[in-house]
Amino acid sequence: MKNNDSQGEIKFLDHTADVGIEVIAEDKKQALELAALGLFKITTEVENLEAKEEIDIEVSPVEDDEQMLFDFLNKIICRLNYHPLTLSLSPLRGADD
Repeated sequence: MKNNDSQGEIKFLDHTADVGIEVIAEDKKQALELAALGLFKITTEVENLEAKEEIDIEVSPVEDDEQMLFDFLNKIICRLNYHPLTLSLSPLRGADD
């Protein structure tokens, strides 16, 4: 399944035990945004959500982009576990390209 969002692309990849997300983005910031959106689309019908509060999810810059992505998505998952369905997406601030 493919979804095109804001000039990027999210692909959902079937896996025997899980689902994978592949994003095609113009820069690192957009890649993080699309990965977060893909995560939400797997777990929630995002079209039916309404933003009620804004929170910051801070990720320290690291040399390894894969580690930064893992840390970012892990913080989102942890937040969802403690505060279900309270997150919506907004543009990232301070992400270096």
